[in-house]
Amino acid sequence: MQNFENEQGEDLDKDFAYAIVGFGLLEYFRNAIDSVIRCNLKAYVFVVSTGGFTSNEWECLVNEYSKHEILRFLTTPHSALGKCGSLYDGYSLAIKEARECSVKYLNIIQNDMQLLWWDSEIAILYNELFEKNPDTCMILTGFFRKGSHPNVYKTGAWLKNHFISRVIGSAYYYKSTTAGTCDWGIISLDRFRNFGVSFINSEGESGKLAFEMGLRLITSPIPCVAPLPWPVVIRNGRPKGSMPLRSSDLYLSSKRPDTLEILKNGGDLKAFQEDCVTQCYWSLTPIWATELDIDYFRIRWQKNTEEKRTIFQYERNGKMAFYWPIFSLKARPNIINILDMILKYLKRRVLSFVKKFNFLI
Repeated sequence: MQNFENEQGEDLDKDFAYAIVGFGLLEYFRNAIDSVIRCNLKAYVFVVSTGGFTSNEWECLVNEYSKHEILRFLTTPHSALGKCGSLYDGYSLAIKEARECSVKYLNIIQNDMQLLWWDSEIAILYNELFEKNPDTCMILTGFFRKGSHPNVYKTGAWLKNHFISRVIGSAYYYKSTTAGTCDWGIISLDRFRNFGVSFINSEGESGKLAFEMGLRLITSPIPCVAPLPWPVVIRNGRPKGSMPLRSSDLYLSSKRPDTLEILKNGGDLKAFQEDCVTQCYWSLTPIWATELDIDYFRIRWQKNTEEKRTIFQYERNGKMAFYWPIFSLKARPNIINILDMILKYLKRRVLSFVKKFNFLI
């Protein structure tokens, strides 16, 4: 792999550090760590636990990866403040450690996510994007998803911008019209400090506050991180749901051997995660249980026949096949979860109607 350097002859790949942050879920941490190790990084990787492990479990994880000198294992007490209290405490600790290591950028990855690919060209690209956008302190490293953003390229929520990269040529990225930060991505440590940016309470509140400061969140022509579909979630300090055991490989992989090269030569490619990433156990659409409600099925029903097939769908030997919720799979989605979510949705709608009816009376 060719190393790309800045005008001072410095390898820009060394300007990036990585933070893997999350609560418990040992197999998720292993997957995220392995995904970073496979990219042969030259950077610091901060593995931050916000709780959920016994002291023995955490010690075993540290010992398991002891031969990898780039890894630094950190812990922060679990916080019950707000929806993202502990997560943001973990972010703050990683940011502090990264600054002490004198790096320019921190790539934040939650433990239920995975680094798909990284090389010197991608490092140059993200550096170029920051240089071209002085009003940006954070770049979203993920894809848009058909499951929740089917019309994202057609709405006014993201504005299209063109630029010429010296590593991938003519390319496009998108700039948010509502947010300055998001829950995961690459941050400029200097700009975070200079603008006084911090993560507070929730993604929406943090993003809005940064936007009001004049900052703008942008995407990249080459996303490099993807969330795992149907992840176990933490509610009231406890995991909810179950995860499939990982084989010797990672949970996620490129949908095609040349996916990264397609992205590098994509120009005006409107890439969705479902088109670029595949996995070993179920559909990427929808990716979170919170997306699966009556409105989700209504949106899918309104699309054309081909779009309808993405409700529970995967590829087998190049052909499309349906993957419906079932009882036997010890992971989500299964039919009990689906029915439970639908019933809870109907309950909320009925209660809302009753309240409005009582008000009218």
